[in-house]
Amino acid sequence: MQGKAEPLNSRHKLNLFIMEETKELIEIDGEFYKESEVVYSEYSGKAILKEDAVEIWYDNDYDWGIHKEVTESGEFLWVQDLDIYAHEDYAFHCEVSDHYYSSGAERTVSYCNTVGHEDNFSECFDWRWCDRGEAEGYYVHSDDVAYCEDIDEHVHIDDAHWCEREECFYWDECNVQDDGRLGTDICSYHSSKDNVRHIIDTQAQFTIGFEVEKKYFNTDYGVAEEVGDEVGEHFLFAGYETDSSCGVEAVTHILPLSSPRSENRKKVFECIDAAERIICSPTDLSCGGHMTIQVRTQRSEEGGMKAEDGYDTVDRLRQKIALLYALYRNRLKRTYCDSNKPVKKEHNYKYSPVHIKGNKVEFRIPSAIKNTKQMKLRYDLMYKMLHLTYNRPTSFEVYLQKVRHIVMKMYRGDEQRVENIYKIARDFRKYLIAEEVTDLTDPFINYKKEE
Repeated sequence: MQGKAEPLNSRHKLNLFIMEETKELIEIDGEFYKESEVVYSEYSGKAILKEDAVEIWYDNDYDWGIHKEVTESGEFLWVQDLDIYAHEDYAFHCEVSDHYYSSGAERTVSYCNTVGHEDNFSECFDWRWCDRGEAEGYYVHSDDVAYCEDIDEHVHIDDAHWCEREECFYWDECNVQDDGRLGTDICSYHSSKDNVRHIIDTQAQFTIGFEVEKKYFNTDYGVAEEVGDEVGEHFLFAGYETDSSCGVEAVTHILPLSSPRSENRKKVFECIDAAERIICSPTDLSCGGHMTIQVRTQRSEEGGMKAEDGYDTVDRLRQKIALLYALYRNRLKRTYCDSNKPVKKEHNYKYSPVHIKGNKVEFRIPSAIKNTKQMKLRYDLMYKMLHLTYNRPTSFEVYLQKVRHIVMKMYRGDEQRVENIYKIARDFRKYLIAEEVTDLTDPFINYKKEE
């Protein structure tokens, strides 16, 4: 027989009353609050008391956070565009103004990979917008732009043509009043590029071009150092021009990069010997010895050799480039070589040890070429680097063995100096692969000029 229900005592009645009163409330830390008194925080993953909450930017939207967490946590940054705190994953640093902005703000990346807010770029005198040329659609720092009189615009300095007579830049090279004769006289900066062509072998697998920077040229006509000064014609060079960092430079044509016993190499070396007086002209520390290579490995639809993308070339050569870093390590401290030292694709920039220009790779790290012997050794070293990567792939250590005779000649047979170079090269290899900095490479990777 079913028993009768026990009558509710006062304790049971109290519990039922509390449950009835709190079922519509929200509990926070053992206390109950009305729905209107709380907010839900996506960041915290829980409800928090409204009077303790502060608005934040999180997950690309407005959210609520606890004031203490926002002000004391390094995960939050004050963003200028919203005047609130934002989670670090949803904010970016403007390198132009040195402030932070939310992920929803107009983020812009300059031609040289400086990140900033669009308004700061447009309002800052140090940055110029380019509508044409290699920097089209980017802001460029004022140090790297030129105002062109004929188009009333700023363009990247590499796209501008300096007129010595008018002392101004032009976009259209036809507007330049040049007193020099291209190929025989010193002309204005970058005027030789349109005269460069393949010589000796137009179908070579590997090619190279040199920039021979000098304080001035010693010629059969005397010293040549200004626009219009006569240098003389040499088959090796596409032209002579003023240089912004050193003085003058001679730009070679595109040369085949070939094996030691090849006819191509013999002809190239004959051209180098014929230009000895120019190549042996004086240099100083401001001069460089830029080399530009190209690799052609595939047949195009027209039947000719197709050039490989420059980024692919660098990736394949990356380990062996470490030897160049070791040989010319002090150049890593120079302004014209101190950017993007790890050679990252996303940070490609002109003033770097290695600069990718489409299907060409420019090595800006070598020091100035002082004489013909040095130029020939660099030619042979670059051939070996490419040959032992593409035609006879070798490990880094085998590569060092194969080029040791070249490096020994560079250092006049000094075994100890070569051993030291190889030790540094092995550490630069670690840096170029994984950005590992050692005691041997730190003085060159993290070098800071004194104020």
